[in-house]
Amino acid sequence: MHVAHPARAPSGSRPLAPVQKSVAGSTTARVAATGRSPPRGSTSTTSSPRPRESHTIISEGQAAHQQEREAAREAVRRAAAEAEERRPSRILATARALRLAPEAVGAHSWIANCPGTHHTLMLGTSTETFGCGYCKVKGGPEELESFVARRRDRHGRP
Repeated sequence: MHVAHPARAPSGSRPLAPVQKSVAGSTTARVAATGRSPPRGSTSTTSSPRPRESHTIISEGQAAHQQEREAAREAVRRAAAEAEERRPSRILATARALRLAPEAVGAHSWIANCPGTHHTLMLGTSTETFGCGYCKVKGGPEELESFVARRRDRHGRP
């Protein structure tokens, strides 16, 4: 005679109700006893909080590729910083003053947050210009200031 295990259904059929093991004092036991979940941030008496784990597994080749890309990004940042020291850029100073968080993507090419949106705008330090293809706006430092002022007025942000 075949007896089905409570957690497993016979092959070819849908699983039966899940089996939950409960330990006195555990979250499962408290929910069963009170019908309510414990407050957020409280810990169970039977277990300690675990550190957050990453579930992404990558190969050694992928890890090496990521390290190479990060090294290349760092080299670009260093080259841009050196270029900025040699010849300070007004457009970059304006973007920093407006808290647009500029970031180097090349020796003379930068990206910054486009205010009030979820995209970036381009900054050219050699030409002292900016441009946002999405918003269809471009110009120099003065135009950047007025563009940011218009966007922030429209969205009510400081």
